[in-house]
Amino acid sequence: MYASHAGHTTAPYNTAYLRDDRSQLYGEFGIDREGDRLEDAPADFAARQEALLAFYGGRCGRCLAGIGTTHTEEDDLAYVHPLPTPGEMPASMTADGGQRQRWALENLVPLCEPCYGLCSVEEPGRIDSFGGAARDAQQFPQWAGDPRVAVERVPLTGRELWLRNRLRERHGEGGGAESINEPVALAACLARETPADLAVALGEPFAADAWQPIPEAQRLTDRWEALPADDRERYERRVARRRERIEA
Repeated sequence: MYASHAGHTTAPYNTAYLRDDRSQLYGEFGIDREGDRLEDAPADFAARQEALLAFYGGRCGRCLAGIGTTHTEEDDLAYVHPLPTPGEMPASMTADGGQRQRWALENLVPLCEPCYGLCSVEEPGRIDSFGGAARDAQQFPQWAGDPRVAVERVPLTGRELWLRNRLRERHGEGGGAESINEPVALAACLARETPADLAVALGEPFAADAWQPIPEAQRLTDRWEALPADDRERYERRVARRRERIEA
């Protein structure tokens, strides 16, 4: 069914979006559906974690970093993120008034520690939870990840703000109709309300800088370094003011 990768099976491209039937995992990993509706983590949490790692190919659902049940030189520790409920409904309720299946496999995404921090920290006062890992999350999600957690992190440095402005000029702020990431974006204090497709598109030039032979004059990172010191300091001051508003 899947190709082998780092002790786990490698899921097809964007599995969680294109093939989201996870019902077979309940039997394969001995998971009790009665635990789906619990508010706290069910007793078979470890089995659910293993099932998700197999389904996502041992990769973070947002940045595609290698993750596993333990931290190793190759893999970060996997965290399980229950997706928030859309809108203003209580977290334990569904739209039809029934109890939300918080721990159902279709509502769970495995994440690395930085991406888990980004997607789960709802209040600015808790940004430093997990040792401030949320600040270390990649600024943009990867194209083959789960679009439900494909959220953009707010710029935290002058360089990130400048790069984001240049990317915005290239792509605009529109994006397509893909807003499947909205519940996570609205709940996470360091996330921007950028549609998933645009959040991914904005990050593509970073991947190009890293993996493709682009002339130095065209690399965004080199253009930032070539800016006058006064301009770079101006961006740093703008970001500092934004950080103060977020963390206030």
